[in-house]
Amino acid sequence: MAELTHNTITPDGQRSLDEAINIAYAIHAGDGFADPFLAGLTGPSAHCAPLFPVVTAGIFSVFGAGTGGAIARDLLNMAGYSLLFALLPMFAAGLGMTAAPGVASGVAAALYPYYGLSEVSRGRDEWLAALMGMLLLLYALRIARGDELTRSSGVFFGAGWGALMYVHPAMVTILPIHLLTIVFARKRQPGQLLSFTVISCAVFLLAILPWTIRNRVVMGGWMFMRDDLGLELEVSNGDGATASVVGNFASQRFCSIHPTCSRAATLQVLEIGELEFNRQAMAKAMSWIRSNPSRFGGLTLRRAAAFWLGSVSQPLALLLSAGLSFLGVAGLWLMWRMGMKIETALFGALWIVYPLAFYLIQRVDRYQVPIYPAILLPAGFASVTLYLNLRKSMLRGSKN
Repeated sequence: MAELTHNTITPDGQRSLDEAINIAYAIHAGDGFADPFLAGLTGPSAHCAPLFPVVTAGIFSVFGAGTGGAIARDLLNMAGYSLLFALLPMFAAGLGMTAAPGVASGVAAALYPYYGLSEVSRGRDEWLAALMGMLLLLYALRIARGDELTRSSGVFFGAGWGALMYVHPAMVTILPIHLLTIVFARKRQPGQLLSFTVISCAVFLLAILPWTIRNRVVMGGWMFMRDDLGLELEVSNGDGATASVVGNFASQRFCSIHPTCSRAATLQVLEIGELEFNRQAMAKAMSWIRSNPSRFGGLTLRRAAAFWLGSVSQPLALLLSAGLSFLGVAGLWLMWRMGMKIETALFGALWIVYPLAFYLIQRVDRYQVPIYPAILLPAGFASVTLYLNLRKSMLRGSKN
């Protein structure tokens, strides 16, 4: 049951190693968006994106904050992944691939839990980020193919991206590339381009404004959705750091720095505040990076490899990850060769730009989930194309 619920009892009550779930406990208890760390209560927080803790608190209010609530939360996570995989044929058809690559990739994803426990009990709402990301990609494709850039399309595009920031702010790096792809997809009137760009950006900023103001008032500083980047960089870069969170837990580095399991760090957050704690962590991380460029480079390369290939300690998963990545690259190449240039550019942003931030911090399985469909669909496209070509060759050979 502990594996399923991922919870434990502490002197501060029921707590979790997942900071977002702890914030949900605080919301459920009436303490607001606060207290993310297992090792102690630290007050107001901007450690996590807001949607998952708020929804989880709602689940706790219906099913309780104990085992019933934990199981309901996990069932929602499983249902989310199931929905994501079930919609892959529709996404593939919308991209002009026919539904077949989506069926192939959806069935494969459903049969093999690529992200392990993250697809069952240890995930947050990365599946929702992936779902929203694909819907926004398809909408961007529709706009890019259209004859005109309308004001209403700018409003919906900006609002959709703004909503996504409440789920997974790290995907913001994709937005400029998708916007540029739409703008340069075909020749249009300069007035249309300017109007669409300005409206999209303005609506996006308006959408994130409420949470930005909340963080300024409650946390005491300006930030983009979350304040935890400094802490993540410090944990991931330093003497004894490894490429993955598993390695940093095993070496005790994680628990010597992170307030989740360091009581000393928790007391420091309580003393100086979460925002200042993260600023100091950022300064420490940047100092180490400047003093150890070659070691930082080595860590970055290992994290990049781990992002795409997984852990070398799991040979089967490593083989499957490598195969999926190879098929995905082949699928993107085929898409480009077959004239799907706008589609390839939109997918390319997810492949190239999104992972950059995650090459700088320790690998966690669920970090790749938001671009999982962008890997699965090209991989499915390559697999189906290869199958059809082999079948044609065999039929020609049998006739001869």
